[in-house]
Amino acid sequence: MAKYRIRIEALDPAEELRAEYRMGIECDGFTIIGDLEDGSDYSIHMMSTVDIAAALANDEELLSAAIIAKAMAEAKRMAREMKSGKALEALVSRIREEDD
Repeated sequence: MAKYRIRIEALDPAEELRAEYRMGIECDGFTIIGDLEDGSDYSIHMMSTVDIAAALANDEELLSAAIIAKAMAEAKRMAREMKSGKALEALVSRIREEDD
């Protein structure tokens, strides 16, 4: 038996939600990713990293988003390294890792 029932309520009456969202989705744990006006927020409850990864891996759209997110994080990291003057060192290190 599930531990939780997650229901979604639309604040805009014109917004149509699938019936399952209004009635509730039963689950043992949950992860919520919210799109806020000034960024994003998330909440993870009773799910491990592996649980979340399994959920992402089972859906093409979520998996695509995870791959894009990884690339965005890598690009930000590389930009920081370039600003700190470590870009060349990082690139050489990456090339060596790929050759192994």
